[in-house]
Amino acid sequence: MGNIYSATDRYSRKVSGTNTAAMLTARFASMCQRQAAQAQSMAQVSTAVKSVLNGQSGIPITDYVSYRAFGMQVMKLCRRYAGSTLQGEVALAKAKWGARGLNSNVLTIIRDAVFSVATPTPPGP
Repeated sequence: MGNIYSATDRYSRKVSGTNTAAMLTARFASMCQRQAAQAQSMAQVSTAVKSVLNGQSGIPITDYVSYRAFGMQVMKLCRRYAGSTLQGEVALAKAKWGARGLNSNVLTIIRDAVFSVATPTPPGP
């Protein structure tokens, strides 16, 4: 193991104001591109969820925010997981939002229409 003072000195130089500013300046363009792409994806999901909700009858307008939050959570899960893990995580999210008072059938419609995530199949014997 190296000298603790040289390690702290290296760390201090690494996080100095000039170094940090140079690193952020170099990464700024790619950060902006990722943010713009993410904002566009979020807007598309929000619009798709709203169109599904507008096609359903009897959903209070005050619940639209919660349904959109479900949509955003599923979008995040789709970026992080795939396959049967994704199906299980989406089923948990659906159960969570159903327990908060949202209509389970509408959540299923959103899951199928906006994200095309299949219902998880239980493991075989």
